[in-house]
Amino acid sequence: MSSNMNIIYALVGYKSKPLVDYTPYQGSFNKTCKKYLKSIKPNTSGYKNIDDYIIIYINNNNFTYLIMISSDFPKSTASSCLKSIQKEFETTFPNQDFENIDKSVLNQEFKEKLKLKIEYYNQNREDDNSTESFDEVFKEDDALISIDTLSDLSKSTLSLSKSNLKSIINDEIYAVKETNKMSKASNAKKIIILIVLIIILLILIYFIIYFSCGSWTFQC
Repeated sequence: MSSNMNIIYALVGYKSKPLVDYTPYQGSFNKTCKKYLKSIKPNTSGYKNIDDYIIIYINNNNFTYLIMISSDFPKSTASSCLKSIQKEFETTFPNQDFENIDKSVLNQEFKEKLKLKIEYYNQNREDDNSTESFDEVFKEDDALISIDTLSDLSKSTLSLSKSNLKSIINDEIYAVKETNKMSKASNAKKIIILIVLIIILLILIYFIIYFSCGSWTFQC
């Protein structure tokens, strides 16, 4: 999974509660990050290494902006994505009562924006030459993550790998079927052409004999 070098998941939370999140992958990334959200302290920014993944977050005025990336994804790009999500959210909801907000409305308004952010920064990566400045802003969190959570992530990675393998196998089977169909169609076409040529040849032989003998009885 880490070889994909992607932003895997994005979340915006208020206090310890998630407000809106998005991931293009199947797995328990949301479960892991929502569990981690509860341990984040107010007005802090940091990151947490979990096997082949990194959770990066900013908490400001009770709002948490969080993303999960593969460990080899450029940290400078991840930082830019996170700050862009924060700016977008603060601009979209400047004076909203998040204690009583309808989460379904929030999802409709902001989930698509999270999706676009992930897609944009996955495709537009910066050279990771600003790791030092990243470490100045984001401090590593030494909080413990439960074994169950790590196990869930491993299962998610395995599930995703199996899904990709199944997709590849299905594509190969489809390609073979299509090739067989084309081959059968090609063979049928060749047979039809051969029959037509034989009929034409027989007609030509018939007329050659007819004009040579001068009658329909073929008595030359």
